[in-house]
Amino acid sequence: AKIGGMWALGLVPLLVLSVVIVAVMTVLAVWNEGRPGTPIADPILAATPYVAWIDRWNYCIWLAAWMLGIFAILFAAPAAFVRLMLCSGLVSLLRGVCIVATGLAPVRGPDVNVALPWDWDLRMKVVLQILNPIAVFIEDSSRILLTKDLFFSGHASSTLLLVLFGFPMRRLRWVFVLAH
Repeated sequence: AKIGGMWALGLVPLLVLSVVIVAVMTVLAVWNEGRPGTPIADPILAATPYVAWIDRWNYCIWLAAWMLGIFAILFAAPAAFVRLMLCSGLVSLLRGVCIVATGLAPVRGPDVNVALPWDWDLRMKVVLQILNPIAVFIEDSSRILLTKDLFFSGHASSTLLLVLFGFPMRRLRWVFVLAH
């Protein structure tokens, strides 16, 4: 199944839908930052040492794995790519709903975002900073502005989708497992 012609035209609406769904999830997560969270003790996180360089590079490592993975699936199996993008959109929406439904406090440290003067201007600014691919790297906005989203890891769920959709591809299977 080669990419071309009319099939390629279907990619544009699919990619637009994906961006809209991620934006909706981001709006939900940002809305959640403005309300007090409930702290919970997590024995696994308590036993896991904090590693600053992993925290700093986590987003870049995930983004590289995700982008390379989806492009590999796009070119190896375009129909699987469409299903992957639709499933990742559904998972992203579920993530936003779970973040709001759980209302958890940040994993480490105080709930600093709850003290911000949350109005629609601030919420929109934060959402646009997180969605802006340049601001995410320059301003580190996703790590600084989203502190209460650990209950449903977008990184773990998206790379798991790569494993599930890439598993039939023998040459890519273990690359996706390692990336996860």
